[in-house]
Amino acid sequence: MKLQNIQNIDVTLRDGGYQNNFNFSMDYVLSHVKNLYQAGVNWIEIGYRNGSFKKSENIGITGLSPNSYIETIKSAVPAAKLCVIAHPHNINSHDIDQLANLGVSMLRICSNPENILKTVPLVEYAKHKNLTVCVNLTRISLLSPTVIMNMVQHAEKAKADVIYMADSNGSLQPEKVSHLVKMISTGTLQNIGFHAHDNLGLAMTNSIAANKAGAKYIDSSLTGMGKGIGNLKLESWLSYLSLQDEANIYKIKFIFEQITLLCKETQVKTAHNILDMILGYYDLPVDFHKLISDNSSNIGENFLFASELKRQLI
Repeated sequence: MKLQNIQNIDVTLRDGGYQNNFNFSMDYVLSHVKNLYQAGVNWIEIGYRNGSFKKSENIGITGLSPNSYIETIKSAVPAAKLCVIAHPHNINSHDIDQLANLGVSMLRICSNPENILKTVPLVEYAKHKNLTVCVNLTRISLLSPTVIMNMVQHAEKAKADVIYMADSNGSLQPEKVSHLVKMISTGTLQNIGFHAHDNLGLAMTNSIAANKAGAKYIDSSLTGMGKGIGNLKLESWLSYLSLQDEANIYKIKFIFEQITLLCKETQVKTAHNILDMILGYYDLPVDFHKLISDNSSNIGENFLFASELKRQLI
């Protein structure tokens, strides 16, 4: 069964920020948003608003998302749908006013059993400001079904657009993911989202299971860069989705170009060779690795040359 109706949210600038204390340069941020928008990513999460759950010293710009930062991004890539995430104790209605006025499209609120009552009025106010709103149920693997459904009822009552399952500990397995999505769907008419961590190497499998069970929104990040071991790899995920969809709605080469810039920016090394992924994308054997690398000097040329090889073999 093909995956359907997926809304992809890139979380590199926020979740990936745990690897560099959110210190991305503005030049990198602008190229990131531009390339991911061109690649066809639906939503781009540009950072936390006013910090993470705990205060951090010397936190960078994607950990704060000040007004000037948002304004610069929106001016450079006006068509991109920007997303900001926040913990309830870090924002108020004034923040929401500013986010809406600056052109942010989505607000995601991290929620747990202790702060769900504080989350509700923030959701209601953000909806009043015409923002798309997600309630992210964090560390969902530690919550009982009763607690989960109680939080779902609060989110549903507040008219949140998306109720997100965050596998913060990376401990869920596909069967459990499917069960949770189906369970949550019994308590809400709203969309369901899934945020995977890859502690057990199951981020891709779990995301597929979540979508097949009914989750429409899926998080991922470049190279899987994120807190701890990291998240679902955006480049693998979109390549997989492209192979599922004959229309090839994603322009993967922009993703791989941005990975090169990310590795230069953060010193984070990608866990795989981009050219090997291109071979997989075009269903070409490893024998073509040297031929492609010898005849093309950059990622864009790699794609063109591999595409031509594939066309000749068909």
